[in-house]
Amino acid sequence: MSLLASNSKWSVRHLQRLFVRYTGQTLGKYVQDMRIRKSCEQLHHSQLKIITIAENVGYRHLESFNSVFKKIMGETVSNCIFFLISGALSAASSLLNGLKSNIIILLIS
Repeated sequence: MSLLASNSKWSVRHLQRLFVRYTGQTLGKYVQDMRIRKSCEQLHHSQLKIITIAENVGYRHLESFNSVFKKIMGETVSNCIFFLISGALSAASSLLNGLKSNIIILLIS
């Protein structure tokens, strides 16, 4: 923020106020939200370990990552993984049930 302020000729405080006005949150909160959003994408689309995902999004300590994740998401990382797996299993089950119905209809026809 200091570098941006010096390049823009505005004060750091003025830039902070502008950021809050246009995003509704502080720069720190915005960065936290972006990190957690990126971690959710990685949890959903990869099989990386939680510690690896935490490091990928900028956390050096797993405890910090877990704390911020729970604060923002309202659930622990483990619960979110469980919900993702459950949702995937539920979707797969629905797909299989749909296929079974189609197969039965084809057999009856």
